[in-house]
Order: sequence, then C-alpha cells, then structure tokens
Amino acid sequence: MVRMIPNRHRIYSFNAIMSVLFLWVSFLFDKAFMMIASSVQYPWLTGIFYLITMLGEWYIFAVIALFLAILLFINKKPVIAFAAGTGVAIIVTTLLKYIIGRPRPFETMHIPSLVNATLSSFPSGHATALFAILPVVNRNFPKMKVITWTVAILVGVSRIYFNVHYLSDVVAGAMIGYSIGWIFMKIGEHNGWK
Repeated sequence: MVRMIPNRHRIYSFNAIMSVLFLWVSFLFDKAFMMIASSVQYPWLTGIFYLITMLGEWYIFAVIALFLAILLFINKKPVIAFAAGTGVAIIVTTLLKYIIGRPRPFETMHIPSLVNATLSSFPSGHATALFAILPVVNRNFPKMKVITWTVAILVGVSRIYFNVHYLSDVVAGAMIGYSIGWIFMKIGEHNGWK
C-alpha cells in the first residue's frame, strides 16, 4: 500500500484559504460580539481583563519581548528571527491602521470605551504583537505553548471586552502577527539565524 504524503504547499494553501474564510466570517459576527461584550462588563471581570490587556501595551510588551529575546539568546535560539518577525508584524499593523482607518466600536456603536485607545481599529495591534511571538517561542520552548496561546487569546478577547476592537480586528491582528512571525521563523531556520 502506497502512503500519500501531503504536499506542503497544498497544506499551506488550505491553511491560507481557511484563514481568509475565518476572517470573513468574523466580520459577520462583529456587532453580535460587541453586544455580548457590553452585556457582561462586571467590575470584577473588568479588573481581570484590565491586567490582561496591559500585556499588549507597547511598554509592557517591550519588556516581555526583551525577556523572551534574552531567554532565546541564552539558550542559543533564533533571536534575530524572533525580533525581525515581531518588529515587522507591528510595523505592518501600524501601517494598515493608517491606511484602513476603521473607526473603533465605541465610536460607531455608541457604547462606552473602558480603556483609552489611539489610532484606528483594524487590525488589533495588541493581537498582532502577542501572536507574532508565538511561532518562534512555541517552536523553541514547546512547554510554554499552552501559556503563550492562552495569554495571546485572552489579550485579544480583552480588546473586544473593552469595546475598542471588533472581533474581525482581533482575528486579523492575530493572523497578521502569527503569519509574519511564522515566515520569519522559517526564514531564520533556512538561513541559520541565531
């Protein structure tokens, strides 16, 4: 019996198509998720989500990224791929925010914003930053995978909870961050970046 090995390009194409489909579907649920988020904003939950969302603020994320870069360096892992992927993902997202200029949910739906937010809504910079670190960190420290994925997802959810991002903003940010982080991880592996 001949065993078929899936073509790597076919798998990548399938993943890309599914990601675009998932993003498109997320646009359909934007307002529903905002209404749900607005209905569950309890003081105790707001406090928890405030701590979580702070992990994506640039000054705290910079400390986290620096710590992870040092950890990668000490363990002789691909620091350059990590730094390049994260940096490029954040730059791409910032440019897209200026180009697209999507108003934030609290501006269009007349619901209160529970945290300060600048620039435009699409895509989520918090989600981009957190998801950009996942490929390199999870490849090199697989025991951290559950923690890093959980934190990244919760930061994305917190942005919806605070009425500063739609679901599609977070999904797009996660896709951009993870994709660019993964591409740089692969480039780094191919070129022996350390």
